[in-house]
Amino acid sequence: MATIQEARLSHEERHPRVLFTVSATVEFEEQELGHDWLFEVTLMEDDPVGDDRLKRERYYFESGESVMELTRQIDMGWAQVDTEPGREEVYADLFLAPLRAPADMTDDRAKTNTVIVDV
Repeated sequence: MATIQEARLSHEERHPRVLFTVSATVEFEEQELGHDWLFEVTLMEDDPVGDDRLKRERYYFESGESVMELTRQIDMGWAQVDTEPGREEVYADLFLAPLRAPADMTDDRAKTNTVIVDV
């Protein structure tokens, strides 16, 4: 079963924009190599009442190695990140799923660390 072993989030504040970088180390079993996969990144703003979805992006790739490092950058406007007064706490929900693959291949989910964005 493909698994997300490590998930990380970092960011750069470039007023009036914020550049988020999501990285994940993914391990594949031998029978999962050479298949197409979906890697979905959803940036979330941590909120005590209910987390806010900031942005969702989907990426497609072919598994070519048993361990792969997936890195994606998401550029957002300041106003998209600023959902409430004060600093924002942002994390990413990650989803990995096989496309057109045998039934024994399953999906995986992970959550990154939380970063503080001073907007």
